Amino acid sequence: MRVKKISFYEAVSYVSTLTGKVYTSLSVFDKTMQLIDDWDWIGKLKKEKKPSISLPSIDPFIMDVFVKKPHEKWLNEGISRETMDLYQIGYYNRLDCITIPHFNINNQLVGIRGRMLLEDDINDGRKYFPISVEGRMLSHPTMYNLYGLNITKNNIKRLKKVVLFEDEKSCMKCQDYYGANNFSVATGGSALSDYQVNLLLSLDIEEVFIARDKEFENHESVEAYEYAERLLKQAHKFTPYIRTYILWDEWNLLELKDSPADKGKKVLEELMRRKFEIKTKEGMII
Repeated sequence: MRVKKISFYEAVSYVSTLTGKVYTSLSVFDKTMQLIDDWDWIGKLKKEKKPSISLPSIDPFIMDVFVKKPHEKWLNEGISRETMDLYQIGYYNRLDCITIPHFNINNQLVGIRGRMLLEDDINDGRKYFPISVEGRMLSHPTMYNLYGLNITKNNIKRLKKVVLFEDEKSCMKCQDYYGANNFSVATGGSALSDYQVNLLLSLDIEEVFIARDKEFENHESVEAYEYAERLLKQAHKFTPYIRTYILWDEWNLLELKDSPADKGKKVLEELMRRKFEIKTKEGMII
């Protein structure tokens, strides 16, 4: 890189050419990928049936201990009272946290997470954490659910597309941006399970937009390249069945750790416009 004054990706490409090694196209997500236009063979692939795993439900009356009032912190971040009411956001005095109930696709309460507000909790890595009420921990395995799907499932079925965020707030912001056309869900973290993939495919979607938090400052850094590889692994869970896109910020529209929804509707739509389409592994330049 120093001698030739080239980027990390160009350096890897150069070394791979010299050594005869195979590498993935290194513009991270190369828009000049060889695309597979013949979709007939894809139609022959069988989508997974709707997953049968069911999480234990929680009596919704347990939420009566929370203050049913939108929190000022999230109001100041631009999430409306109407949206927080829709997602049943509350406040728990005992733990000083915003309460975020998680429902399954059938609108059954399966868990409650807290957005902790005390600095000690945040500094100890408990910014988002399952809460306990009367000695009962209201946690659930997030890999077996998708946050917000109970609210947006009909929109997703109608529009035949879904945008996949990490955090709950992104879904709420999209609700304020798009209302009845909100087609977002969140995985509750950076991982994506096969169960979650199959759950979305069972809704007969045709497109998925993977909109993960920004985990790099320089899009030509080693960290960005490694992060791109992780996102490609998630994308390839969908590519045999539907059109798959990744939202990737090479233009510094976002700050480190931002969700694509954090900087407003205009920035989100710009990232959607500049999205990268990911094809099956067979269709990638290597």
